[in-house]
Amino acid sequence: MTQKEGICFISDHELYITDELSSGVGQKLYYMDLQQITTAAQSVEEIVFEVKAFPNPFRENATLSLLAKESDYYTLVLYNQLGQNIFKKVVFLDAKIMQDITLDETIVKACTGELLVEISRKNELVYRKRLVKLR
Repeated sequence: MTQKEGICFISDHELYITDELSSGVGQKLYYMDLQQITTAAQSVEEIVFEVKAFPNPFRENATLSLLAKESDYYTLVLYNQLGQNIFKKVVFLDAKIMQDITLDETIVKACTGELLVEISRKNELVYRKRLVKLR
């Protein structure tokens, strides 16, 4: 028996997918609550609710301004265009107090085009942004 086609039903907050076997009879029904996905995405935005990178694009240096809703330790990781980790720092962010992190010359020299910024809290990714380096 091979699968012939899949049928999808979607509403404002629910997703159902069923498969149909070659006999024309549905085999399995899959369900997903779309509100849970939306709620999870919103909670990520609430943790770090403002990150500014300037200038973007940059040439010689860049500054990240981080503003967290909750006081906690956050891990900042920077990756170069090849996906190599070029910088990692754990910072404590006070709630609702802007904190600047300046990327020094060493970091900027290791970057050759794009820089991926990732911020995580308790091993959960809370923010991702691309910075562009001008040559």
